[in-house]
Amino acid sequence: MAPRPLKERFGSLACTTGRREVIALQGSFHGRTAGALAVTGNALRKHRGGAQIAGIAFAPMPNPYRCRMCSGSCSLACADAVDDVIRYDTSDDVAAFIVEPIIGEGGIIPLPAGYLQRVKEILDARGICSSSTRCRAGFGRSGRMFAIEAYDVEPDIMTMAKGIASGFPLGAFIAREEIADAFEPGDHMSTFGGNPVSCAAGRRDHRHARRGAPSRARGPGRGAGRGLVSMRLPWSLNWSRGSGKRADDRRRAGARSYYEGTRHREAAAVKRHCRERGVLIGVGGSLGNVVRIQPPLVIGEEDLDRAIGVIEEAVTSLSAQPVG
Repeated sequence: MAPRPLKERFGSLACTTGRREVIALQGSFHGRTAGALAVTGNALRKHRGGAQIAGIAFAPMPNPYRCRMCSGSCSLACADAVDDVIRYDTSDDVAAFIVEPIIGEGGIIPLPAGYLQRVKEILDARGICSSSTRCRAGFGRSGRMFAIEAYDVEPDIMTMAKGIASGFPLGAFIAREEIADAFEPGDHMSTFGGNPVSCAAGRRDHRHARRGAPSRARGPGRGAGRGLVSMRLPWSLNWSRGSGKRADDRRRAGARSYYEGTRHREAAAVKRHCRERGVLIGVGGSLGNVVRIQPPLVIGEEDLDRAIGVIEEAVTSLSAQPVG
């Protein structure tokens, strides 16, 4: 049987009629293959990586903690900027806009309230797909099954990895029916795709996630947030934030909580101090100055309290000695 004609196969959405350009966010990170790095808006991750794939434009990162676009209250100028990017930085051939509901490598930034709704209006008016990545914030880790549920927006395409199998190599995507139907058997495959062990792990992980992972994130996670907010901080730190909360509520925290320091050396010193005392935390952000506390969903209150105590000790110890 002959293949279906292009427009018949791809349905009505403009992103499935042959458009070639993609818009992503500054500060984003989407992977380390050539294509994924091309839509990564982070120079540190692309350092000495050579020329990138053409047809990629970047919109300003919506960062309410370091906003350069709004004076005073948020006017969602960062969302309106997506329309400007389409008008001036592309050849009007945009297929999709790629976004993380919680910007990971950029500093674990929950998107501002109303941002995705406004951007979706811009995209829908131009027939552009919205693609949401779910690698860090999926399967209960944000206090919901998927982080985008907090924004009342349904993406056209959603990618998933990491938490989908909790350590086993597995990735997947789901899409609206008219987009998914564009694929024929064999269009998307890899030599080791569909590994039975990884798929079995994914099925079991999905079962546990549906049974209560989001509530685990909301429980101990909020306790961690209260512990961090109540710390007595001797040097300049700004904003505690977490992924299980409303984007405009800066005192509650979910499964992940973060403190953003003024310099990357201070964040690195906190990480080193914690590691020497048996507590593993991360450092990230576009400036390398975000301390990331990412407890597993199975952590107990006793271990969580100990970790918070070590972190507070690390922060307070820095006031007594110069940071090298």
